[in-house]
Amino acid sequence: MARKFFYVCAGLMMLAVSFHLGASFARAQAGIVSAGYLGPARYPVFTLAVVGRQMYVEGRPAGLPIPGAGEVRWMGVGFGDRPAVMLENGDCYLLTGETFPPQPGDVWVSAGNPIPFATEASRESWGQLKSHYAPSRPNWKPADTK
Repeated sequence: MARKFFYVCAGLMMLAVSFHLGASFARAQAGIVSAGYLGPARYPVFTLAVVGRQMYVEGRPAGLPIPGAGEVRWMGVGFGDRPAVMLENGDCYLLTGETFPPQPGDVWVSAGNPIPFATEASRESWGQLKSHYAPSRPNWKPADTK
């Protein structure tokens, strides 16, 4: 009985050690895809993806790294079946080039910003908010106690 107990304990220990080593040495093979596109253009179907600041077409890097400071939030096809991206601050970029699919040396040009200004937001106090949505009450005055 002691031998069986020893084997069970040894097996659990080996399982714990292998999990510990696997969890600490495992690394991702690619970055996180922040935007992607699957759709028709000049070809029947093709795929675009952005990992970090680099765009990939059909799994190959295409173009220089995407300029700008924000994260890529949208990707699609712009003018002339050229890949286009929109950053989180609204800046849009279009990939230029002569051939399709895009080549590693193609450059990004700014296509503008459809939201070139900050959206204003008014800050109301809690009292203003409550008075705005509170049910209306008739005007009343306390009764005279004389």
